[in-house]
Amino acid sequence: MKNKTDFSIGIGILVFCTVMLQQIMLLPAPAGSELFSARSFPLGIDIFLFILSALLVYSSFKTKKVQSEWPENAIRVRIGLMALSILGYVLLFIFAGDLSIQNAWPIGTVFAVSTFLFLMIAQLITGYKNWVKIFLIAIITTIFFYFIFVHFFKVPLP
Repeated sequence: MKNKTDFSIGIGILVFCTVMLQQIMLLPAPAGSELFSARSFPLGIDIFLFILSALLVYSSFKTKKVQSEWPENAIRVRIGLMALSILGYVLLFIFAGDLSIQNAWPIGTVFAVSTFLFLMIAQLITGYKNWVKIFLIAIITTIFFYFIFVHFFKVPLP
């Protein structure tokens, strides 16, 4: 093995994909002749991520040895901030979802607001600085995900 960083990350993602697959299989299967269901999108993402991480593990044996240790401090901070933003996204989704049910907010309000905020913060953490692009990417992606989940997969959103 020439690149321990790629190998470690690849194995970690493979383990994550395995756990994710187990959780996805708990979602309802397609009914009757339906081609897509609530599990279709996450299953596709899981398979894609599994393939990419397997390629990463494979390439870790082929690439040159990396001189520096990973992760460096600047990257550690970004990883920590991204982990906190994901946790915040999930918590906002859960708690605001409960509020939306109690107060009869329009369907999808919590999803749209939470996703938009998360995408804005995630782009800032990764280093994007152009506010117009950040806003456009966040709003277009949120609208796209909303359409996919509500109209294509018919998943009820808080």
